Amino acid sequence: MSSLAQQLTAKKGTLRHTQTQVTTPDGQSKLEDMCPDGSRTVLALPSTSPGFVVDTKPDLRFTHILNKVILGSQDVAHDLDILTMNKVTHILNVATGVINLFEGWFTYKTKEAFDVPGCRIIDIFDECCDFIHTAVVSGGCVLVHCNAGVSRSASIVIAYLMRHYSMSFDEAFRFVKSKRSFIRPNPGFLEQLKEYETKLALL
Repeated sequence: MSSLAQQLTAKKGTLRHTQTQVTTPDGQSKLEDMCPDGSRTVLALPSTSPGFVVDTKPDLRFTHILNKVILGSQDVAHDLDILTMNKVTHILNVATGVINLFEGWFTYKTKEAFDVPGCRIIDIFDECCDFIHTAVVSGGCVLVHCNAGVSRSASIVIAYLMRHYSMSFDEAFRFVKSKRSFIRPNPGFLEQLKEYETKLALL
């Protein structure tokens, strides 16, 4: 039986030589090549791109889906003027990598979710819906946000309407879309919302 080192050496011999093109934020491109002796050569390429544009303007669009339920982005969750102006008392954070900036000022719940079809967002629907409903029936106002307020948080609000307002998936989706036209839950979330509709029908 060959050792691991021998297997790795044999495998290395079957690898295909490749070059890597790297584009820097200012639009400069270069071709990197690894030589057999382990050294690296770098060849500058003609620039074909103006570079990446960093968007530093905050997205402060927010939408009252219901009187006491607001849907927005992470930037809205970090704007104290908007939060106080709208009498927000609770914040549901389903983003990734977004801190709760005003701990002690608002009642927070954080349920980190990834905006990928394989993320089991259905597993947090009940808990998130209960948090929203508790905020509303206590006389508060809740902001539901992810990073952009387009997929994850929109899915949560749709689930809330299905659970606490007895809407079908289609009705809830159309209602939220009519309020915030650019929502776009990813395909996996749409399938899970339909699965949630079936689950609610059995209760």
